[in-house]
Amino acid sequence: MVFWDQIFEEVDKEYPDVKIHSYLVDAASMFMIKYIEDVLTEKTVLTPDLGGKSTTQEVGDAIVRKMSEDL
Repeated sequence: MVFWDQIFEEVDKEYPDVKIHSYLVDAASMFMIKYIEDVLTEKTVLTPDLGGKSTTQEVGDAIVRKMSEDL
């Protein structure tokens, strides 16, 4: 387990009411697109800066742009 995952699990224990999911970056990007309705109801998407930032940020930006167009 990488250091980030350990910290993620430790902090999760401090916030039992917060729903979390942990995915590899490729899977996170796919889920953001495939389950767009679920993503839109979430408050935060957190990614470590291990290559995940650029991929999920690009997908997230596209989602926000699409939401803005629909307003």
